[in-house]
Amino acid sequence: MTLGAAISPLIARGVTKRFRGATGLDVPALRDISLEARAGALTALVGPDSAGKTTLIRLAAGLIAPDSGELSVLGFDVARQPQAVQDRVGYMPQRFGLYEDLSVQENLDLYADLHGVGPRERRARYAELMDMTALGPFRDRLAGHTNPEEKLRIVIDLVVDKLTSPMSSAWAFTVLGREVVAPSAAMETLRETQAAPKARIVRSIVGQLMGLDADHPAVARACLNIVAPLLMLAVTDRRTLLRVLPALGLSRADAPTLARHMFTYAMAGIAAVAGSESNAM
Repeated sequence: MTLGAAISPLIARGVTKRFRGATGLDVPALRDISLEARAGALTALVGPDSAGKTTLIRLAAGLIAPDSGELSVLGFDVARQPQAVQDRVGYMPQRFGLYEDLSVQENLDLYADLHGVGPRERRARYAELMDMTALGPFRDRLAGHTNPEEKLRIVIDLVVDKLTSPMSSAWAFTVLGREVVAPSAAMETLRETQAAPKARIVRSIVGQLMGLDADHPAVARACLNIVAPLLMLAVTDRRTLLRVLPALGLSRADAPTLARHMFTYAMAGIAAVAGSESNAM
């Protein structure tokens, strides 16, 4: 690794990965993939379901090994130095990734031990993570015992906090609003990389609340009660909103109250759709 030079964040050369299928035959998830992500550039990995996107990310994070080929991340050989890679990258799985029989705090301590994070650094990182995820009140609760209502409350709290943040108001509102009103070629990438994973999480939570599969049509209808108010906040100019609704608080200090009202609205809407679904049956 050459210090001082721009290091490519990801280089793949002839990477192949196979998994054993239901028939007992090996099925290729990736076949002879080569690519290079340039330093200082935003790189999106886009493709249909089962194209191998998650497999490539898991390979790059050192969670699984390729059958053939080479991968380097930030100049480190992933096969030979997986811990060095994992110390420098973040990976958010789509599925619940914590040990459910450990508390939130015990999960933090376990991963800090595994990655060699010292006591002094832990204090700063834990405080940052608790603030970012709003999980402070749940530190001593078993990770698997967070009920769907609490999960939904946390999701809404996080989104409202971001939407009322000065950092996001400068550009995220403008970009999202433009893409919703007049979609460009970038919208497909945004849908695949940003919207779809978040939608799956919300559908999963709402499905648990309703006792239905996440792909059930009633779950999609119920999700509108969550998405619609948040989308209004995201795409509408704040000054316009305040002219129409002068009592609506949109500052960072108003975020907890706003999130609480949106959670109440979402739960009422989900209950109404669930009741309508039961009557139809």
